Amino acid sequence: MQRDAASAHHRRNLNTKFLDLDGGKWAGKAKTLEIRSSNFCVPTLLSSEEIVLPPCVDRKFEVMLVLQSMTSGACMSVLDIPLRKALQLFYAPQPLRRKILKEDIRLDRRKEAGGTRSRGGDFYLPFWSDVKRHISGDCDLTQLTDDRMKSNRNFKRLYPLLKEGVLELLSAKLRWSNEPVEIVPQSVHGTLRIEDLGGTIRIKDALQARVRGEYTRIVYPYFSEEPALPEEGGRLGLWVMQQALTELDPGDMRIIDALRRTFFAPQTTPLQGNEEAVFRENYMSLIGEWERLKHE
Repeated sequence: MQRDAASAHHRRNLNTKFLDLDGGKWAGKAKTLEIRSSNFCVPTLLSSEEIVLPPCVDRKFEVMLVLQSMTSGACMSVLDIPLRKALQLFYAPQPLRRKILKEDIRLDRRKEAGGTRSRGGDFYLPFWSDVKRHISGDCDLTQLTDDRMKSNRNFKRLYPLLKEGVLELLSAKLRWSNEPVEIVPQSVHGTLRIEDLGGTIRIKDALQARVRGEYTRIVYPYFSEEPALPEEGGRLGLWVMQQALTELDPGDMRIIDALRRTFFAPQTTPLQGNEEAVFRENYMSLIGEWERLKHE
C-alpha cells in the first residue's frame, strides 16, 4: 500500500521508542507499550509468551513493528473490521458511534474471558443471500423476503425496506431488471492492511455479477439504518475496494446503500485523489476513541 504525504508526516512525528531484545528473544511478564502522536495513542498488551527471533534480525525494532508481530492473529473489533462497519462508524452521530464502540469493547472482553463475540449471526446475511438468488433468476425477492419474515420476526421491520430499496436499484438505477445476469458462485473477498496503524479492513461476500455476458460488476452492500452513506463515504468505500480487490477491474466496483436506494460507482462518484489521506484520518480517530473508551 502506497503511503501519502500525510502518513509520512505522521510517522516522522511519532514519539517512537525502541525495544532492545537481549539474545534475540523476549520473555517476561505482560507489558504495555504505547505508540503516541499528537492526536492518538495506541496502548498494546504484549504477550507473555517467549518470542524467538532469527539470529540475522537486528536487536532493535521500532515499537510499531514489534507490536505488529506480537499481536498478529488477535482479532479486535476496530483493528479487524468490515468495510461497511468502518464506514458506518466514520459518519455515525457521536452518541451512536460511542454506543457501538462500547458494545464492541464489551464483546471483546467477553471473548477474552473465554466466551464468544457472537450475537447470533449476521442479521443481513440471509437477505443478501436472497438478493443473489433473485438476481440470478432462481427466486423472487418479494417471496423470499416474506418467507424470511415468517421464520424470524426480527426481520419484519427492516427486510421489507431493504427489499424495496434493492428492487428499485436493480430496475431504475443499475438497470439489471430485464437483463440476463449470471451470479458468479464464489463471492468476492479481500482485505486492506494498514500496517502502521495495525488495522485490517475486510471486504466479505461482495456480489460478482456478469451482465449480458459482456461486463462484470462487483457490488458491496452498505446496510446500516443510520447514518446514510454520504458521497465522501462512497468514495472512501470504492477506494478500499480498489485497493483490496486488486485482481478485478477498478471500474467495475459498486457500493449500494439499499435503504436510501443509492449507489456509488467510479464513473458517477469519481475519486478525488485524497481518499487514502481521508480514510487514514478517520480510521486513526476511530482507533483513538476506541482506546479511550476501553479505559473508562
